[in-house]
Order: sequence, then structure tokens, then C-alpha cells
Amino acid sequence: MTKHRRQQLASHAVRAPEAPRPSAPAAGRPRRWFFLVGLLFVLASVYPAWRSWQDARCKSQVRQAREMLLQGRNAQAFELLHSLPRSMASRADVNYFLAVACRRTDRLQPALEHLQLAADAGWPADDLLRQRKMLEFQGGDFAASEKYLMQLAEQDASDEVAGELYEALAKGLLGQFRVQPARLILKNWIAWRPAAPQPHIWLAEILEQEREWPKAAEEYRLALASEPASAAARIGLARVLAAQNLVAEALHEYAAIQAQKPEDPQALLGAAGCQRRLGNRAAAKAALDQALARQGLDASLRGFALLERGQIALEEKDESAAAQWLREACVLTPGDSRPFYILGQALDRLNKTDDAQTARDRAREIVRQQLEMRDISRQLASQPEN
Repeated sequence: MTKHRRQQLASHAVRAPEAPRPSAPAAGRPRRWFFLVGLLFVLASVYPAWRSWQDARCKSQVRQAREMLLQGRNAQAFELLHSLPRSMASRADVNYFLAVACRRTDRLQPALEHLQLAADAGWPADDLLRQRKMLEFQGGDFAASEKYLMQLAEQDASDEVAGELYEALAKGLLGQFRVQPARLILKNWIAWRPAAPQPHIWLAEILEQEREWPKAAEEYRLALASEPASAAARIGLARVLAAQNLVAEALHEYAAIQAQKPEDPQALLGAAGCQRRLGNRAAAKAALDQALARQGLDASLRGFALLERGQIALEEKDESAAAQWLREACVLTPGDSRPFYILGQALDRLNKTDDAQTARDRAREIVRQQLEMRDISRQLASQPEN
């Protein structure tokens, strides 16, 4: 083999790999480790303070919700307690007062669930028993709760307990059509707390159902004197004023609600009805069309809007359009005699005599049923055990 060939073979020979050299330690690694340890130390020292701040904040909000409940602002108390962080959901005080707020806003099943959670967290048994009995009474189970609550009423209860008791008794009695005992409870409640708006509102609603418009208006005004922002009292006042043909005064009350709550559908439609009765058809149509364009409008409110729209069309001698509006109203509010009666008028003008008679017959049947139900309600009021 020539010398040149030996050199070529030597140059192609596989060389053994060199042993890896130990790498120098990364300069940043110890520094990063010290940073993480320091961060954990800081978190460990800060967490108790943060937890203490959360606890104090939660207690403050529970106190605020309790004050709202004392003032009868039940829906606001519920919203405040319901918005608390999930980390506070197991607390006894949160669950107890959330149960109270649920019961007082007619969320009876959630109220029962929160009472159980409050019991599991150690809330006093006497408070839990009282709330359960009020819950049973509100749900109509008088046999299980009436004796306990009557005994409670005879005791020297705190203002907080007395207010809840009056409210629960009134709700339960009204829910079971025991109007006369409910009226007595409301009058006693008003004698004890004349400035409380809720008993005035409920008493006004009873008087309104009995068509005692002036007395109902007086009770609504007393409620507004204590709580001028009460939409329920102001809408009720506007409603009974309109029922007495005090249309301009009713429109003034609806306008006051709209100034506070421009999107309130009852105020918008109530004002539209007043505008129509005052001869302001253009304003009425604009408001009604605005309401009908809304998504999710309650069926009864939509039915009222369609009824008003049909009446305007009939006043403008557009009988075909009136019949279309009113037929839709009849479908949405089958228990209201007015759209059927006015539909009969529109069909008469269209020379659809048979259809007109059918509509009028239906209107008369609804009125008959309403009068019968009114008689039954009076009998229930005088004979609640029957």
C-alpha cells in the first residue's frame, strides 16, 4: 500500500467521541430559586391579612344587607348577598340572611336550602326554627306554623322579628285568599309602623280589587310619602287615578316613574293609555310601537299594548287594522273581556256579523266568570275554613 493511500485511510477513520465536558453552573439559576422562595414567603405573610380583609368586607356587606331587610328593601338585600364571593358561600351568617332575603322575595325553595346550610354552619337553632315556620306559613301550610307564629306574636319580639312576622303573616293570608284576616294584620302593622310602605301598598291592592278607588289612592299616597321612589306604589296610584277617570293626574304619575326608570314597561304603557284617552294618538302610538318592538315583553303587557293599538285604529276608522291588533290581544290575554268586546265592534263595522257576535259572547262569558270569582273571593274572605 502506498504511503499516499495509507494517509487517505487514516483521514477517514472514525474518531472516538470526546467525553462531554462538565458545564459550568448557570449564573441565573440560584438567583431564580431565591426569587421563588422569597415570593412564597411574601404570599404566606400577606394571605392572612388578605383573608382578614375579605372577612371584614363580608361582615360589612352582611350588616348592610341586614339593614336593607329592616327597611323592607328585600330585593336589594338579596342582590347584595347573592353577589358575595364564592369563598364566603359557606358562612353561617351569609346563608342565614340569604335565606331570609330569599323567603321575603318569595324564593321559598332556595330559602329552605340556605337555612339548611346555615344550620350546618352552626347558626342558632331558635332563629332557624322561626324562619322555617314563617316559610311554612307563606307557603300556605297554616296547620304546621300558625300556632307557633301566634305565640311568637304575643311575645315581646324585637323590631326586626316583628317586622318579618307581620310580613310573613300578610303574605301567607293573601296567598290563600284570606282577605279579612290579612286586612286586620295589615292594619295592625300600619298602627305599629305607620311609615312602613309595604303594608300600605298591600292594603291599597285589596281596596283596588274591591273597587274602592279613593281609599286605595289614599293608601298608595301614604306609601309614597314614606318611599317616594317606590315604583309599585306610584304605578298603583296611577292605575287607580285612571280608573276614576282622573287621566291627566294618572299621566303625571306615570311620567314621574319614567323620569326615574325610562325603560319601565308598565310606566311606558300606562302613559300610552293615558295619552290615547286624552286624544294624543300620535304620542300614544309612538309609545305603544316602542313597547311592542321590545324583546321579552310580558304577555299581559304585550296584550295591553295590542289592545290600545286596536282601539286607536278603531278610533281612526281603520277597522281592518283594528281587528288584526285585537285578535292578537285576545290570544295573549284570553281572560280579559275588553279586547273581545272591542273586536266585536270592529267586526260589526266590517259587516262580519257572526264573528262579531262570537266575540261579544266571549266577552260576556269572561265577565260572568269574573263576577263568579269575585263572589267566591268574598265567600273565602268571610268563611276562610270553607
